[in-house]
Amino acid sequence: MQNKASPLSSSHPAENPKHEAEAFLLRTAELLHRYGTPSYRLEGVMSKVAESLNVPSVFLYTPTALVVSLGSGADERTFLRRVDSGDIDISKVLAFDAVLENLEVGKISLSQAAECLETEANAAAPFGLPVSLLAAAIACGGISVIFGGNVIDTIVAGVFGCFITWATVLFPRVEQRGWREPVLGFSAAIFAVGIAHWLPVNDRLITVKS
Repeated sequence: MQNKASPLSSSHPAENPKHEAEAFLLRTAELLHRYGTPSYRLEGVMSKVAESLNVPSVFLYTPTALVVSLGSGADERTFLRRVDSGDIDISKVLAFDAVLENLEVGKISLSQAAECLETEANAAAPFGLPVSLLAAAIACGGISVIFGGNVIDTIVAGVFGCFITWATVLFPRVEQRGWREPVLGFSAAIFAVGIAHWLPVNDRLITVKS
């Protein structure tokens, strides 16, 4: 496979199947981690994929790293990968799952699976910013209603949801090393308290729901 974006194709060209499978498993685990796969599911899925490739394995998920043991006996090797989790992206996780299922049933080869994973990882978001903003406004406003917020609470929570969504697009988490969430949370709280001095809103409810 000649996909420049894929570590599988560049790190071990024309190598034996064992090393190719190991490189694939490591890269797949990194992608699943980065786009929000829960720990129990990542460990379960990767163990299943490794079994289908006849590679003994153990996967350990932590919030900022992956510990992977591949092989057995004298051939066992342990890898540590530092991974910065990005925003949860369900569409990419589902796309990765579909690729791995096709690999397990033999519909695609290992190299094809690696290329498909990189393609999905680099794909643009399925929905544009306006749709994302609308969805955020509906979600935040809806939660405000569920928790007993009034009409103004709901409107303000929706506006805050739009602002935070816009900020997450403007400042991707993987490039900002973790400062984005604290700053946005603090800003939402300050604005909510300020607005509460002028409008009959529940500043605590707005902060939590946005």
